[in-house]
Amino acid sequence: MSADVEVRERLARIEGILSQMDKRLNHVETEIQRLHQRMDRLEDRMDRLRESLTARIDRLFKWMVTLLASIWVTVIASLLPLILKLLALL
Repeated sequence: MSADVEVRERLARIEGILSQMDKRLNHVETEIQRLHQRMDRLEDRMDRLRESLTARIDRLFKWMVTLLASIWVTVIASLLPLILKLLALL
């Protein structure tokens, strides 16, 4: 009879342990789902930031090319009379 009681006590203890493990695993699963949601939101924010920065860099690049072209034209226009005078002397 005592062996039967001992087995029941052990089974009850094992069931309690399994119940606790189930609760902990459910908690871990919930936390993992939350982490996935946060990572998804972070990826969305990073994508928006990347798009914004790319657009800004493109805009600044166009300004830089325009500025360099205008400087080049100005230098050539300034030097052209000097070059023509030098060529006329030859």
